[in-house]
Amino acid sequence: MSSRTKRPAAKRAEPKPSTPLLGTFKTTASRSKVLIPREIRGHFGTEVGLRLNETGTGFYVMPWETAEQALTRLSAERPGASLDALAEFREGKLRMAKARIDDRGRLVLPPEFQPRPRLSDSVFIEGLWDRAEVIVEHEYQRRVEALIPTHLR
Repeated sequence: MSSRTKRPAAKRAEPKPSTPLLGTFKTTASRSKVLIPREIRGHFGTEVGLRLNETGTGFYVMPWETAEQALTRLSAERPGASLDALAEFREGKLRMAKARIDDRGRLVLPPEFQPRPRLSDSVFIEGLWDRAEVIVEHEYQRRVEALIPTHLR
């Protein structure tokens, strides 16, 4: 009789930053924190860049390296401007902020970076290949309804 050793259960693989981030995830949020779903945490690392979206109903999240590359390209257009100055304000609006994801998988928003309207209890995270967009629930529902033809509503 051969004795078989039991193999430990396979761990669920975290996505790698080089894989595309696709899909929509519903998650919870508070005024200054957003819980990043476990299945996409590995995509971002611990330091991320944040940028308000065009409608002001949420923000984009990207690995900090991606944000730095964007700021470096912007600095080439504006010789002599520091990366910090480019990141902070552009035309009176916060352009980019640096944030962190804590040990519990929560994205901790810096005090100066608060989207309007304020984050509600539930938000949606939409994967956009190399970054994600965090949007409030009513904006997500508005976008979904816009995709449904009027006669089917």
